[in-house]
Amino acid sequence: MELRQLRHFVAVVETGNLTRAASRIPISQPALTRSIRNLEQRMRVELLERNPRGVTPTAAGVQLYKHAKIVLNECSRITSDMSEFRLATGGSVRIGIAAMFARYIIDQVALEIADSHPKLAMMIRLGLFEDLVRDLDEGRLDLVFSNLPPVSLPSSLDVEVLGQVESTVVANSRHPLARLKKVPRAELVDAKWVVIDQPHAQDFIDTFFAGANLPKPTHVVRTNSLSLIQGLIGSGQFLSVVPVHIVADQIDAGTVRRVPVAEGTVRRDAALLSRRDVPLPVAAEPVIESLRRHARTSLPQD
Repeated sequence: MELRQLRHFVAVVETGNLTRAASRIPISQPALTRSIRNLEQRMRVELLERNPRGVTPTAAGVQLYKHAKIVLNECSRITSDMSEFRLATGGSVRIGIAAMFARYIIDQVALEIADSHPKLAMMIRLGLFEDLVRDLDEGRLDLVFSNLPPVSLPSSLDVEVLGQVESTVVANSRHPLARLKKVPRAELVDAKWVVIDQPHAQDFIDTFFAGANLPKPTHVVRTNSLSLIQGLIGSGQFLSVVPVHIVADQIDAGTVRRVPVAEGTVRRDAALLSRRDVPLPVAAEPVIESLRRHARTSLPQD
């Protein structure tokens, strides 16, 4: 098995079509077909199902695709690391972060690294938790810093808890429910909600209302944009469940208020994720130390 065969196979799976894959690589279609056939002979298993619309991976093909992505990403990382040594740069690190940390903790880390390690290149990717974990597991990221929703993580990952994040139900001070001293959960069923578009956010909404034997709200806007969430809260018409630090300034100013409802606050761990048994780039060490230090001073500790 050769790396080029894996590249060919990945291209075919991702395009679903031999002609498009050959154009993407680029390679002639007959040569690509031979490469895939040789790979199947080498693996002694059928990897692709041919159909009138193109090709789809078999169960074995899906498994090989997962392994191939990791191998190819690692090879790319090795090339990058060796280039950094050759050019005597400060190295690079690829870190994925949850949206809630874009202007909290990670900005301080970036400023500190820029001063203390001016040749170190940080690639910071904002993303949703499930996407970040997949990219980390497949080798497209070196680290992930995120809150931890109640989901199972791949066994290939290590988790270092750095503190906790508190999220709570909030509303603009103009919202009718924000003016009450106590809000029954039933009052929230017919309210307009805006929540982050991730499965764990929907799970919280479902559990929050099911715990009181109530139906879940029907008017729910889901988005991956924190700016949109903050904007809709600011309209005075929407409730949301957000990390307290995101609206801390508005709470202090009195423009946003916590909605006083039972079980409307949840705490989750904030953690640094990395791949087990995979060496981190040297450049990751100062980034990790800075992240630990700022998390200790900014996040509640259990």
